[in-house]
Amino acid sequence: MIELTAWSGEKFYLNPDMIVRIDERPDTVITLTDGTPIVVKNTAKEAVEKITAYRRLVFSGLLDANATEDDYKSSENDRELGENG
Repeated sequence: MIELTAWSGEKFYLNPDMIVRIDERPDTVITLTDGTPIVVKNTAKEAVEKITAYRRLVFSGLLDANATEDDYKSSENDRELGENG
């Protein structure tokens, strides 16, 4: 699951497997597999970065029941340090 911010300011978690597309019109609209549109405050780029980080953890076997968004962020920071340092 990835954490996003609804247009109302409320934080929520979304299963990225349910996402069909992400558009910026100029608000970011995430369309789910059932056709439901969700308007979020996150940019499309931020949403894609969160999905990418989540998928990296899933496919690398690092995701477990205790993983948090901080785990995703620290994993992303580790990669950036490796690329820049």
